Amino acid sequence: MDMLEIGKVRIKNNLVLAPMAGVNYTSFRLLCKEAGAGLIYTQMYHADFICHKYNNQGKQAVFDFINIQEEERPVSIQLVGHNAENVLRAAKIIEEIADIIDINLGCCDTNIIKSGAGAFYAKNTDMITGLIRPLVKACKIPVTAKIRIGWDSQSINGVMVAQMLEKIGVSAVAVHGRVVTQKYGGKANLEVIKYIKQKLSIPVIGNGDVNNEMAAKNMLKKTGCDLVMIGRRAMGDPGFFTRCNNFLRGEEKEVISPIVLFEKFLDYYSIYDKDKSFSELRTHALWFSKRAGMGPKNRDMIMRAKDKKELEKAFGVTSTQK
Repeated sequence: MDMLEIGKVRIKNNLVLAPMAGVNYTSFRLLCKEAGAGLIYTQMYHADFICHKYNNQGKQAVFDFINIQEEERPVSIQLVGHNAENVLRAAKIIEEIADIIDINLGCCDTNIIKSGAGAFYAKNTDMITGLIRPLVKACKIPVTAKIRIGWDSQSINGVMVAQMLEKIGVSAVAVHGRVVTQKYGGKANLEVIKYIKQKLSIPVIGNGDVNNEMAAKNMLKKTGCDLVMIGRRAMGDPGFFTRCNNFLRGEEKEVISPIVLFEKFLDYYSIYDKDKSFSELRTHALWFSKRAGMGPKNRDMIMRAKDKKELEKAFGVTSTQK
């Protein structure tokens, strides 16, 4: 396939790791990149948090916290926020380490919406220009946006919002094919994503219900979107990217098992994410164990684990890192 581009950022294939809070730590992002993701998103960061950390600890502390490694590029750092001034300031802080800056206009978390951010903009579309246009003008790297197709089934406005974003100057739009009130339930609406793609000249990233290789193919084929975003299906199973590439492009790369990938995840975690809490590591372990088809006994061992050694015992692996 031809090399894809978002702005001037070249992407080697059309598989994208979705931004997932509490999931997309450096270790997980690296595994997904190695498994075949063409574009990596960080988890979502609140602009106010970035500005606060910068004010109190300095620029390097922000960079260290996000912790992007050269091996995972290209990387899109996703921001969410309600204060346009802080969003712009946060974007300028992280621009030095990002390849792309993405603004979340679709997060359905109740607290995010109440704060006037994320999916708040699905109802308040008149405020989008004031948030995004300053970023497009000020940032030297591509600015993109992630949206939902509307607030509810009676107010599907994704086409209008996507066209507005293109006019403002974003370099790509990611479209989650659900309305905000669905959250993650029900089915994604591929028809609306298709219509958005037909109306735009910039790249469109399709998102929603990509839980097997055929679903990835259908997202691309039925909507005509340029890239397909993979989220929850990759949790505990970065090898899903390998399987999708094998299926979509006829590649024959080895698919590494979740157990072997978890062993590597432990190594990476000890290097890149050792400042994270053990409960977060244990949560990742549960996801990997589920994808590996491990039984109740092993999963109970994981739930009761108090340190990395006990997790290794549950998986029958040995990390090379202390």
